[in-house]
Amino acid sequence: VALVGISFGGSYSIVAAGRPAVRDKVSAVLGFGSYADLAALLQAWLADPSPPDPPSYAAGRRAVLLGNLDRLAPPGDRPQLRAALKALLQGKRPPRVGGLSPRGTLVWEAARAEAPVPPVRARRLIEPLAADIAVVRPGDAAPRAPVFLLHGAADPIIPPDNARALEARLAKAGVKTTVCVSSLFAHVEPTFQGRPSLFRAWPLLRFTARFLKAAGLDP
Repeated sequence: VALVGISFGGSYSIVAAGRPAVRDKVSAVLGFGSYADLAALLQAWLADPSPPDPPSYAAGRRAVLLGNLDRLAPPGDRPQLRAALKALLQGKRPPRVGGLSPRGTLVWEAARAEAPVPPVRARRLIEPLAADIAVVRPGDAAPRAPVFLLHGAADPIIPPDNARALEARLAKAGVKTTVCVSSLFAHVEPTFQGRPSLFRAWPLLRFTARFLKAAGLDP
């Protein structure tokens, strides 16, 4: 079986391929737009001083906070925070929030701010997620199958240096890794219209052919 994952799914596919129950049953893994270190990526999303699109960055931050609220905030703070976060995500004025614990206040300040979160606060904010993040850290349990990493050269969500960092980590574990950073993609969306030139497309075509061969899918 060959595994293919897109964005976060690329990293999850590498994690899955390294698990003992399937390690010997995977022929190849392809990760498209994968992260190398989720903790570092989340901190960058929270604290980046110049995000590519501040409104969508704030919306993404709020969605992450809402989705992980049970881990990030004490039980007594959650009803207020959940209602306020849902209102913000819907573009509505949030209900009044008050009487929060210090931890709940940290979450609320990050949620309502349009500006980046100071780095120290960003680290404190995601501390409760450390155990969950560790489970989906690619390369800790290395797959035996070759890994192929495709990344957009203009990726504004998961920067392309993640591909090189992940390649280095997998190489230390003895995993054969092939990387293609392509100008044809932003995150996982194409940056071209019509048919790209052969010069731009050739590295991607060669990369795809190598993956298909490793996966046992070539003609």
